[in-house]
Amino acid sequence: MKQEKWEMMTRGRVYLQRFAMALLGIKDDGAKEFLISPISDVLFINVGPKVWFAWNKKQISDYGKKLLELIPSQKKFQKHCQVLIGQYRLANNWAEKIRNLNLKQQTNRQLIDLYRGLYNATGKVQVLLGADVDCIDLFFETFLQSELKKELKGKLNDEEFLPLYKKLSVPAYTSFITNQHRDTLLAALAAKNVLAAAGRLEKKYWWTALGWENVLPHTKKFFIGEINRGKKSGDIRDKFRAINGQERLIKKHRGLEIQKYRLSSKFQYLLNVLDKYASLHDLRKEMQVKNVYAFHLLLKESARRLKLGEEDLAWTWYQETQEMLAGKKFDRKEIERRKKAFGAIIINHRMKTYSGDDAIKMLKKILKSGQSKTAEAKGLGVTKGVVKGKVKVCSGYREALEKIKQGNILITGMTLPDYLPAMKKAAAIVTDEGGITCHAAIVSRELGKVCVVGTKTASQIFKDGDIVEVDANKGIVKKL
Repeated sequence: MKQEKWEMMTRGRVYLQRFAMALLGIKDDGAKEFLISPISDVLFINVGPKVWFAWNKKQISDYGKKLLELIPSQKKFQKHCQVLIGQYRLANNWAEKIRNLNLKQQTNRQLIDLYRGLYNATGKVQVLLGADVDCIDLFFETFLQSELKKELKGKLNDEEFLPLYKKLSVPAYTSFITNQHRDTLLAALAAKNVLAAAGRLEKKYWWTALGWENVLPHTKKFFIGEINRGKKSGDIRDKFRAINGQERLIKKHRGLEIQKYRLSSKFQYLLNVLDKYASLHDLRKEMQVKNVYAFHLLLKESARRLKLGEEDLAWTWYQETQEMLAGKKFDRKEIERRKKAFGAIIINHRMKTYSGDDAIKMLKKILKSGQSKTAEAKGLGVTKGVVKGKVKVCSGYREALEKIKQGNILITGMTLPDYLPAMKKAAAIVTDEGGITCHAAIVSRELGKVCVVGTKTASQIFKDGDIVEVDANKGIVKKL
């Protein structure tokens, strides 16, 4: 089995029980009625601090083609989005339900039912939003550029085209990270009761620091600190106005370019689709991290009852946890093998798993064919500017928090909400994955960071300590 078969993505370590919902969603084919093209094959391998996840390249390409064919039909696309959002809400409701329950008061049977209910609610949407959003990252940018070139009919050369495309393709959308910052500034400006204001912020944004690795939510104490820091800021009112007017400013600049180049209503609709997928990116992240947290809460309570460490139980399938709650013995030797390495390959909805040395051998075999010898990576520059700096390659947020110092170049598979502190320190952000509407692109724009996404191989090409130049104007990262 070769790497060329797979559209490979990487993250920091992801415990099996946190990712099982996505794997079983493919295996059980629960989203079949909603998928616009079949998805039956995926790969998941976790070795040490890093995980590799992959779609079948042909299947995700076919899905992307179907999605691009569907988008021009506004009614069909609207219906498709309604399905996605409906499934997102169902999964979120289950996550909130579990978060608000006193799990210690549930019987073993009730705890098992909560596991099953949460999986049934999340398995479908993990596949649906996963395939949809990843396809936009992989294919929509090329499609949108092609449509813009048709509109311009050769009026601009390549050097003139790219700046225009960048202006038009900035999503008119404010991310949840920026909304949190804006609401915190507003509380610092207007709140007389800081404790009450912090409580409101916690209720709305408790989840925004979570990720596949991090399961520590924001607390009221965190927001009290943020509000008080805001109160000490001398330019707080100006910052609030700038954030509050950000989306309007993007729309204004976009409108001027549309008018200048007389872009059609058809192309303007595609820009609205771009905005919609920026929103869906955020909805997917919210759904994922809330459900990761809900599974963590169930696991935490199960570990307490079974008198096992959470780290041990995290490497079980949730069905195995259910069986142990019903009296089955814990397989210590197998869990130790999974801690070392674990892999699952699903082909045509049939799953084969590997643990320990067998998983490591499988990973080496798959990656061997994809090794790169170049000293340059090309992707999509989603901001402007050129910076030079020292590389830090990070598998996940834990590595990013430990390794990134002020002015470093952060290179990773893809950023997630828990990367934010590291992103603020970095001089530039480079990702293997992503597109116009991905987390790294949107947050980099909001932070004013140089950013190149979708390089495919940057984390393989460069290593810690390399001095590189990141040219977001051209979308090129090269070793100096």
